[in-house]
Amino acid sequence: MGDDSTKELVVALTTGTNSHPEYTYQKGVIRHKDRILVGSGSDLRENLISCFHDTCWGGHSGIQGTYQRMKPFFYWPNMRKDIEVHVQKCNICCRSKSENCPYPGLLQPLAIPDQAWQQISMDFIEGLPKSLGSDAIYVVVDRRTKYAHFIPITS
Repeated sequence: MGDDSTKELVVALTTGTNSHPEYTYQKGVIRHKDRILVGSGSDLRENLISCFHDTCWGGHSGIQGTYQRMKPFFYWPNMRKDIEVHVQKCNICCRSKSENCPYPGLLQPLAIPDQAWQQISMDFIEGLPKSLGSDAIYVVVDRRTKYAHFIPITS
């Protein structure tokens, strides 16, 4: 606890003045409503947020989840804001963020062709064992009659 405000709080609590009734000081630990007060003099705040957010126990569960897990144990001014900044800078959370676009809706069927071989579909079947010098099949299917041509090729 290297920050001045925490040092002043320790002095006020040890001298017995009742200027901070929500704080208690016992065995070298300052508590705010039974939660440990974390000073701003070191990287402890950032390490705690990382522990409660970045580890497998934290599970990158977002701002609210991280805050709710930390809130029963620790306290510092603007704790939620610090958690929010950490989560927004988290590389894994940024990469796996859900999309904010609306659901695309129902698929529309393709129109039925008027004549045979007016519309076709094509595909390849690869990874076959060699047979007469060919190891793949080029498949062409008529969409109306479902008639198919299978053409042996080499990949």
